[in-house]
Amino acid sequence: MLASFFVSPKKKRILLISSICILYVYSTEIFLNPLLWWWETPLVWYKEVEEGYDAAIVLGGMASSGKLPDDRTHFAGSSDRLMHAMQLYKLGKAKKIILSGGSGEIFGKKIPEAEYLKRVLLLCGVKESDIICEDKSRNTRENATNTVVLTRKYFAPRAKFLLVTSAWHMPRAIACYEKVGLKVKAFPVDSQAKETIISLDNFLPSVWAPCKWHIILHELMGYAVYKVSGYI
Repeated sequence: MLASFFVSPKKKRILLISSICILYVYSTEIFLNPLLWWWETPLVWYKEVEEGYDAAIVLGGMASSGKLPDDRTHFAGSSDRLMHAMQLYKLGKAKKIILSGGSGEIFGKKIPEAEYLKRVLLLCGVKESDIICEDKSRNTRENATNTVVLTRKYFAPRAKFLLVTSAWHMPRAIACYEKVGLKVKAFPVDSQAKETIISLDNFLPSVWAPCKWHIILHELMGYAVYKVSGYI
């Protein structure tokens, strides 16, 4: 759109029309929702999850580490990961909860995200002996490599694990865990896709659409980078 001010009238018209079309696509969900349905791992009912899993592995990325005051847990988003893992525990679907998430802070007091999340679980009545913290990882790759070490330390070789993360993050997460040789069952949460692929709302501009576009484009790029890097 800015470039249209510096070109000939003919090219200006083309650039302006192209800009408006791109803006419309990016601010609506008519193309986004089908993409989310294709990419996200489908949600499952609690009744479909059998009891007896040794632990639910919860991936970080939901708490705002370093935000003051730090005597509480500040959630930035995707808190469904922790809430649903706690419900799996309360329902007897998982015996323990593994929290995977380090600190992304560069300066100042570095409190790992897993510690923030542990506080919430303790307040909600989860036994401290049933919480295992992996507090060194900085990304999904390290979530997997660090967690597999803990599972070998605390669990029997045939232990069963649920992996709890956002539906849009699950394909990359599952691939990372398979790469390090840890078999997990997906329990996706925090889906960004609407229940219906096509509806009138999908044609109307929304302030949330660009946020969802950012999420899915970030994941697609992340999956591609991990693939090239040999992480998956």
